[in-house]
Amino acid sequence: LQLGPRQRLIELEVADPKAALQILSSSPALRAGPEGLLLLAGAHLALEDLPAARAEGRSARKAVEGDHSPQRAERLLALGRLAMALGDLSSGRAELAAAEQANPGDEATQYSTGLAFAESGSAAGTAKAIAALEQATLDDPHKARAGVELGRLLYEKSGQWQRAAGVYHQALSMDVRSLAAEEGLVRVCTALKKPGEAVYH
Repeated sequence: LQLGPRQRLIELEVADPKAALQILSSSPALRAGPEGLLLLAGAHLALEDLPAARAEGRSARKAVEGDHSPQRAERLLALGRLAMALGDLSSGRAELAAAEQANPGDEATQYSTGLAFAESGSAAGTAKAIAALEQATLDDPHKARAGVELGRLLYEKSGQWQRAAGVYHQALSMDVRSLAAEEGLVRVCTALKKPGEAVYH
């Protein structure tokens, strides 16, 4: 089973999943806490062992339930990303909403929330995705990734082509090497029949 491109964007990052599994499996103390369980789930996900990733995710969720530490928002965000990567949209969205409550205005949470609603297929879901990605660009105006996704949604899902062009321009001003923003701007300007504006300098 191959994970889709949208899932790969939000999956937990584990540099060497086999090594992580060996280390965590040999150390009960490491795997006892939420971070260890989340790493185990991410390692299983990277190795495409989805049943094991789901099981470790459930254990991690139980470990985070009563958590009131400063890391709670970060752990909820990781749980939300894991659930989304596993295709559990409702749990993913619920975890991301809890992460937003725990740490309002966090760019990473808003970005992940935008991705969680981006492919919902409903007008309400698209509106939620646009709102979350707009907030992400305000929360951290130095990151282009939210702008790229926002531009894509404005262009593909809501027909706001002029606005999409502006968002892509803004994303390129944050990261002039963003190929995704440049490609998006070219698509929008071509659709608007303004190919001369598609070249960003």
